[in-house]
Amino acid sequence: MSGCEEMGENTNRGVSFSMEFLETTKKTGGWQMTRIKAIVSVLFVSVFAVGVFAASAKDKVIELSVSTMWGPKMGWMAQVVPEWQRILKEETNGQVELVIYGGQTLTKAPEAYQGVVSGISDIAVVGFPLTPGAFPVVETFCMPGIQYNSALVSSKVLEEGLEILKPAELDDTELLWTFATGPGEFITKKGYPITSFESIQGMELAANSGTKEKALNLIGASASFIPTPEWLEYLKNDIVKGGLIAGEVLDGFNHREYSGHNVTVIPYLFLSNFGVVMNKQKFDSLPPEIQKALKIMPENAPALWDSLNKKGYEVNEKQKKGEVNYIIMPEEEHAKFKAAVKPMIDERIEYLNKQGLDGQKIMDTIMQLADKYNADNPPAPYLTDLIDK
Repeated sequence: MSGCEEMGENTNRGVSFSMEFLETTKKTGGWQMTRIKAIVSVLFVSVFAVGVFAASAKDKVIELSVSTMWGPKMGWMAQVVPEWQRILKEETNGQVELVIYGGQTLTKAPEAYQGVVSGISDIAVVGFPLTPGAFPVVETFCMPGIQYNSALVSSKVLEEGLEILKPAELDDTELLWTFATGPGEFITKKGYPITSFESIQGMELAANSGTKEKALNLIGASASFIPTPEWLEYLKNDIVKGGLIAGEVLDGFNHREYSGHNVTVIPYLFLSNFGVVMNKQKFDSLPPEIQKALKIMPENAPALWDSLNKKGYEVNEKQKKGEVNYIIMPEEEHAKFKAAVKPMIDERIEYLNKQGLDGQKIMDTIMQLADKYNADNPPAPYLTDLIDK
């Protein structure tokens, strides 16, 4: 007997019993009261059943998969993700839960965006510079020659800039929120301080992207593109004397073992930016209140790299017992560095024009926003206490 047949038979039995019972009570004069009680009972059971069903539907947890390149020990995973989960739990009454796939286990970093488009993951943290050419407008924010005094500044510029420019290159996903690393520094080994434009000429340096490698070579260094995880071996074997990188690597990648003796502030050569994007169909299928909650950026995301860099430099300082040389070059030296990379800005504008975009407008928008936010934020705030000690 099927479940439906059994339910039907039980229902028929119940009806037969009810009719017999009502007939009996009718003969004994209790018809009216029994009928009222029966109606009330049926209404109560119906309302209760509907209430349970509605509560069950409302309480159902929506799990969303998130692909990210970082492992569990990385600052974004350890600091931003818990805050993000807390916000979603609070704003949706526990209806949304993120299932994090770290360390590129769901999609490789360069494929993360396309993985969201194709539905491999619901959400991904996308490193835009990792897919050269795919995001011409977003990549422009990372061009050498644009000054960002901190991660907070670069994150604000990226967020507001994308709101103004509305690049079509992101239209096949839902952009939830963005953030950026902020500036890096010249971090070099003992005996190789970068104190001026002349001092960098011919110096063997590492860069973790092709764009940064090109910028360093234009400046006059002998630069090589080396993925960040491989830097330690090159430093150990004295193949490079240091590089252009964020201070977090001194701790996260243990670069302090062979480098970090000299730190030169140079807030216009290094930047990486990121976007948290979601599959458009999945986003559109969610209720408006959940959509709104997903677009709330954790408060600690924009300035994350400022805190990570601060920790990296503090660990480096402790290991070297305070024997670290922090270098602030005069403006006339910075002018030489900026002039050397200026052709990259001009080339970028021309490249954007060839893509059918208004290259000058895009560059002007980014530069103006950078000036706006730099005005209230001094360069490398994570170094202030160390420089002033």
